[in-house]
Amino acid sequence: NLAWYNTTYTDNPQANGLGAIVHRAAASYRKNTAIAPWQDDFFTSAVGHLVDLGFKDAQPLLKWKAKFPLGRMVGEGTCWLAAANYSISVRDSPTAPIYNTIAESYPKTVGPEVAALPCGSEQMAAATNRKPGDMGGYAGTPLGFPSNLQPALAYAADIGDDAGRKAWERFMSRSVKPDYGRAPQFAIVPRSIAAEDGAR
Repeated sequence: NLAWYNTTYTDNPQANGLGAIVHRAAASYRKNTAIAPWQDDFFTSAVGHLVDLGFKDAQPLLKWKAKFPLGRMVGEGTCWLAAANYSISVRDSPTAPIYNTIAESYPKTVGPEVAALPCGSEQMAAATNRKPGDMGGYAGTPLGFPSNLQPALAYAADIGDDAGRKAWERFMSRSVKPDYGRAPQFAIVPRSIAAEDGAR
């Protein structure tokens, strides 16, 4: 429940700085050193919906959770094209501490060779077998990993100030996007940005 999550994460000074849910089986990927960000994104968007429904205790949890999608998109020391990877490294070993920054996670997630390449470069595209600006993870489908990220990022963008706007603009600049025409369940946009666009 919300009280447990706020105690375990939001109000816990020992909680990880990533803003990621890591307890129990969450960090069971890559031999118990990684999490599935798309599952974490489902959680973040669910918390955002609770805020929409008026659950006040969900507000601080959403603020804490927003760090993870925003960090993956605009955090220092990472490349946003890896934000929707199938799994993201969060520790060096099953008994090691959880990383506190996305800069620690990124090279372990993509490997040192890719991490050393300029983000969004032709070299990175070639190394990852993608088009420039392609986030991968079935990016062209409405159920792909970038689509899973979209609702969480929309909620995070609404409360993330300048970082939120920058993250959303970067996400919308990706070169491969889905057609949500027949499967719009993840076609969520930030209310604040949508309202501003509608007022122009």
